[in-house]
Amino acid sequence: MFKKLGFIFVLCLSLLVFKNDKAHAATLSNLSDTITTSRPSAASPLSADAASASTQVSIYNNGSRFLASDSAKIMRTSTGADINTGLIIASQSSALTTAYFTAGTSTASQNGTDVLIANKTAMHTVSFILASPVQASGKIIITFPGSGSTAASPSATTFAFNGLTSGNAAANISYKLNSGGTRTCASFTVAAPSITCTVDSGGSIIAGSVVTFLIGCIDGSTNEASCTTQSPRLINPTKTAAAGTSDSWSVAVKTQDASSIDQDSGTTKIATIDTVQVQAVIDASLTFTIAGRNNGV
Repeated sequence: MFKKLGFIFVLCLSLLVFKNDKAHAATLSNLSDTITTSRPSAASPLSADAASASTQVSIYNNGSRFLASDSAKIMRTSTGADINTGLIIASQSSALTTAYFTAGTSTASQNGTDVLIANKTAMHTVSFILASPVQASGKIIITFPGSGSTAASPSATTFAFNGLTSGNAAANISYKLNSGGTRTCASFTVAAPSITCTVDSGGSIIAGSVVTFLIGCIDGSTNEASCTTQSPRLINPTKTAAAGTSDSWSVAVKTQDASSIDQDSGTTKIATIDTVQVQAVIDASLTFTIAGRNNGV
């Protein structure tokens, strides 16, 4: 009889501990990610060889749209090298199979190995309200979709980090104390597709605090307005949905205590969508004048 009671006591204790751990988990409120441009990046393989000094290239219609004044490059996928850079798009054919440049290319391009690319980069402003305190040396982790990419070229499954470093992610933590104020992260760890902020040793950030991250902002600046010209920025994914339909992406945020045990979490959606295409039919007209002419003129 004694053994049975002991077993029941241990079992009840285990259930109580498990229930207590779950009670600490909560959802981050008002979680959002605002990006400075929602245009998807464009990337299309060449469908024919192009000689050096070419002012146009043939590409496959995979839905990518290159607009006038876009900055573009041609990358050789076999080596990962950019063989033509600084190209400026003049226009794209209505069939999306030809891209025209304002000036000729510097190097010949190859069908099957080369890709025309126009990166669309954006700063991300991730903001949320803490549901529970984050203690000193705790962590706030932002994770983008997909397996992650550090490349300077777009991906079809995630926001490429484009060489982002810890010096280009800033946090503005407006915490609730008697005097108000701001806090920063003691350190950032950037490992695509995640960015981790380790909270400084100035004490816990209390529940209800508004936390804002500026990703693609130079280190030391927590003012969004002053970050508009900083780089590198994350590269928007390429288009995958049908034209006129947005691609939806999930960004996850969670907090951890100083022992790296998960606390609160949340997920927000952001969308990228191609530009609006407008087509029109214009009736042709010809205006001329018939008049007499002098002899010998």
